[in-house]
Amino acid sequence: GVHGRPPPNRSGHTATIVGDRLIILGGNDCNREFNDIHILLLDTMTWVQGNPIGEQPPERTHHASARVGRNILMVGGKREGVILKDVWLLQAVATDKICWWKVTGTQTTP
Repeated sequence: GVHGRPPPNRSGHTATIVGDRLIILGGNDCNREFNDIHILLLDTMTWVQGNPIGEQPPERTHHASARVGRNILMVGGKREGVILKDVWLLQAVATDKICWWKVTGTQTTP
């Protein structure tokens, strides 16, 4: 079975596999939008909450995410109905070493 505390129900999120982890980013639950990180450790089927250090992206839904090496690139999305055009890189070396980096000098177009 699956252990740990799973993320709250949501839609508009992304789910990206990086190594032996499934990483859930953002989304919404019809009442609010999230900027949280939930990680399913696939080798033990255990959910853990990601606690990134440093600056974090704003809450968002309907964004795009892609694995780049052992990182995740997150692009755009919506926040409170406003289209976001920012780009962020999530470095998730280990579940206790997670850091967001805002990618500057880039902007997406809808």
